[in-house]
Amino acid sequence: MDTTSSADLLNAYHGTRFVIADTHVVRIGEPLPDTLVAWLRLHNTTCGAILGAEYPFSQPTSTEENDRRHTMLINECASRNIPWLEAVGIGDDWQERHVVVAGVDHTSALDFCRRYEQNAVVVFDVDSGARLVVAEGYNTNVRYL
Repeated sequence: MDTTSSADLLNAYHGTRFVIADTHVVRIGEPLPDTLVAWLRLHNTTCGAILGAEYPFSQPTSTEENDRRHTMLINECASRNIPWLEAVGIGDDWQERHVVVAGVDHTSALDFCRRYEQNAVVVFDVDSGARLVVAEGYNTNVRYL
């Protein structure tokens, strides 16, 4: 099922608060909090992404499967020496674990998105804030929303 065209799903993405390390919040379409900008600069970068692995293609998934997928994502970041912080995406009636990564550009973030079977990924940089990138049909087409 292609859920990327669902208005409800897109509204859910845009309504999500991404709480990072229990200290700061990122929202799509808004500037980054100063604490996140400082963390990026500490890692000598100005860009990053919010990556998820749970609920592939926004479908219900068992707690065990979500735990396994989230652990795989963390292990990949650690093995590739990608700086990361725990994050939680919080919607009106749901929440989902994510990681915030430093130094991951748009192309690499979209690669994570596809490999972890996600419909979209949040990319950011200190100049333009957080943007939602929807992977359309898992080809080279993407939309910024």
